[in-house]
Amino acid sequence: MLIELSSQSRTGLREVMEDILAQGLERGLVQDATIADSLDQGKMFWRIRELFGEVQRHEGGSIKHDVSVPVAAVPSFIKEASEAVTKLIPGARPLPFGHLGDGNIHYNVTQPLGADKRRTSRAGTT
Repeated sequence: MLIELSSQSRTGLREVMEDILAQGLERGLVQDATIADSLDQGKMFWRIRELFGEVQRHEGGSIKHDVSVPVAAVPSFIKEASEAVTKLIPGARPLPFGHLGDGNIHYNVTQPLGADKRRTSRAGTT
């Protein structure tokens, strides 16, 4: 998750974010976290997010969806969609990400590893 905070106050936001993350860790909602130490580092975090599409191209074919669900339904949607996809296409690699705060999910599914090789070897046999 990528979170960006802003305030008219010049101080205090880091402490707010550290408190939010500490509470998330205590509740088991956060596994790992990094806070940008500069504007440049923050821009690099956004760059990583923007590179998802490009990186996926190197992972093989993918199907991309843009789905809107009520914010409260986001966790169940991701769980149910991932279970359905992997049941239908064993080895498929779901990659849900997006704007969790407004319920807009980019639900991408990348083909199973080795799918290109299987297709090529089948095409070469008769």
